[in-house]
Amino acid sequence: MAVDPVYQPLIDVYVSEINKVASVWRLFDDGVLDYRPHPKSMCVRDNFKHELLSGRRFFSEFLGLAEPDASTVVPEPITVEACVARLAHLARARLPGLARQRQAWWEMPVTTADHTWSGADPTTTVEAARR
Repeated sequence: MAVDPVYQPLIDVYVSEINKVASVWRLFDDGVLDYRPHPKSMCVRDNFKHELLSGRRFFSEFLGLAEPDASTVVPEPITVEACVARLAHLARARLPGLARQRQAWWEMPVTTADHTWSGADPTTTVEAARR
């Protein structure tokens, strides 16, 4: 539970989104991990890896939360269930860090590759960036 209850809905949405991703991943089986819908697209395995690593980078670099070393994020061997378990493990580990944050943290300016999100502008708040 968030120490600042006004931000509990953001945490709830994060949990909901992780559950949705896990539900979609479970629709695959290990036999299709190398499937590519188009020759220029990533295969299913690479999409799983990308999601795990980009989530780690976002929470570490942009939000400043403690995250494991990138070399430990992707399970080996890669299976659907191993990736779902890793996704859930990483999400559960993030929850205490999100829950203990106060208003100043949620509204601090955060710079991504092409934009700075500021709590001072209600149309581009950090909450919007973090959704």
